[in-house]
Amino acid sequence: MKQAGVVALVNVPIFIPGHRPYGVLQVDDTKPREFGDDEIQFLRTYAMILGLVIDRLHLLEERAHAAEEL
Repeated sequence: MKQAGVVALVNVPIFIPGHRPYGVLQVDDTKPREFGDDEIQFLRTYAMILGLVIDRLHLLEERAHAAEEL
């Protein structure tokens, strides 16, 4: 990240249903800055939505795999 010039970043966890950790959503900038509470809350909300979408995609993949086995 240093090589890319990143000097500011913020990240929030992505959880899938059941409060199971999945990953991290991160935003960075090449300009020094503070990320505000509104921006962090937006990322948390976005990460929550991503967790639901990821869970749904995994469910669809599992169903497709099960259908292939039948």
